[in-house]
Formats: sequence, C-alpha cells, structure tokens
Amino acid sequence: MKLYYICECCEEVFDVVEAEGEGLGQVQAMCPDCTRELGRDEPSSLLNNTFYYH
Repeated sequence: MKLYYICECCEEVFDVVEAEGEGLGQVQAMCPDCTRELGRDEPSSLLNNTFYYH
C-alpha cells in the first residue's frame, strides 16, 4: 500500500510511504514549506492522521 501525504494548504504531495497491504491512502498534513511560512517549527506536529482508503 502507498500512503500519500498531501499538504492541506498547497494540496501538493510532499511524501509517499510504503505500508503493508494493498491499495492507496492519503494523509492530510502540512508540508515543511507551508509549515515554515505559517511560522511553525515542527511539521510532524500538524499531522491530523486522517486516512482515506480507496
């Protein structure tokens, strides 16, 4: 399975992770560039762990 990390601000894919299983999924989060623009230091702290399975 591939998990695509999609930025909530710019809507670009900023990371792809291989996981067990079949299919695709996406995680809504913020990319490092948008995180810096908003003045946040830790992009990983903004993950909301929303998964969409197709």
